[in-house]
Amino acid sequence: GGPQALVVARFAFPEPPKMRSIHALTPPPKPHVVFALADDFGWANFGAHRAAGEQGAAEAQTPFLDGLLREGIELRRYYTYKICSPSRSALQSGRLPVHVNTANSAVSIFNESDPVSGYAGVPRNMTCVANKLAAAGYATHFVGKWDAGMATPRHTPLGRGYSSMYGYYQHANDYWTKGEGEPSLREPQRGFEATGEVDVCLNHFTDLSEANATYFGGVRDAAALSSGCRESTAPDPPCYEEALFKRRSVGLIRAHDAARPLFLFHAFHALHTPLQVPRHYLAAAAAAAAPFRFDAESRWTYSALARYMDDTVAALVGALKERGMWSSTLFAFASDNGGPIYRPGGANNHPLKGGKYSDWEGGVRANAFLAGGALPPAAAGKAYDGLFSVADWYSTFCELAGEDPADLEAQQANTWLRARRL
Repeated sequence: GGPQALVVARFAFPEPPKMRSIHALTPPPKPHVVFALADDFGWANFGAHRAAGEQGAAEAQTPFLDGLLREGIELRRYYTYKICSPSRSALQSGRLPVHVNTANSAVSIFNESDPVSGYAGVPRNMTCVANKLAAAGYATHFVGKWDAGMATPRHTPLGRGYSSMYGYYQHANDYWTKGEGEPSLREPQRGFEATGEVDVCLNHFTDLSEANATYFGGVRDAAALSSGCRESTAPDPPCYEEALFKRRSVGLIRAHDAARPLFLFHAFHALHTPLQVPRHYLAAAAAAAAPFRFDAESRWTYSALARYMDDTVAALVGALKERGMWSSTLFAFASDNGGPIYRPGGANNHPLKGGKYSDWEGGVRANAFLAGGALPPAAAGKAYDGLFSVADWYSTFCELAGEDPADLEAQQANTWLRARRL
């Protein structure tokens, strides 16, 4: 691993006392690793970055995340790419976006002369972080937004080392219908642009899938695919996409054999457009902001969605504590990029300049912190001010798991590509 990996490893596992014989040294236990990845989370939409009483602070409603940060280590100089897919490809592969993927490409993109790198997302022959952790004995699961390739089974989470997947593949979908908007021949991009192009299904694709050792395909639960709960006033309408993801991740934690290390990657759809949230949270956000009122519907919905995300993290941590796993868990929380300050995004990155799609800090400097019982008590409330890249998670987790981060498969593919001048 790199220097960032060493820094985090030392926070998580202090060096053992010196012993006379090197053979008496035992490696530290492998921690459970739970990664919660927010989508488009604005710097100033994180309550920890707003002072009480500050103008606009009422829109930052993340009390659980704020408390979790106070118990952990903030990565104050955490940098990503300016948009979704390159950041996610970098995180999974351990490479800077320029070396893996620099565009939110349509999933159907294909260069037939290059069977290795000629697809959207992570090139097929790259090893990803879950491949490494699975080799180290981890149970590996992916829940939520993938957005790192789907052209072949090898590009999907199961092809990248995860033993199960429940989520969607593209940049976005509808939180209620799980579709790509409501296109027509006259208005093919009506609704929202999620794919970057009009695909062969005229963007009628329902993007919610599951995969494991015995099944690989679309979600078969008709209730999950329904949008009939859209008008519900319950906090967790059963067909709401984020509720489906929360139930799946909590279920995985509750069913996990705690004697085996767990790697759970929970990738939120929140806070990406289309901004959609249960009515209960809209009402709660308005009440929390009173006597002030939101000046735009997008900011109101964004704030409510952030609170839903906050409650989901609370549910994940609660499940880990319920199982007695929190004391040996490294919990990582991060955003894939800065918040979108254009309509209909609704984010706020103050005092950082710019937002998603820009190269200013508002687009590439993102919220991130570490928490969990695997961190020593002395680390609580600390901050790391050194640079930490979205690509550094790969080597950091490899080091904690005792795995060599070298990508031998990619080296073999490079030899093949060079021979063909690709």
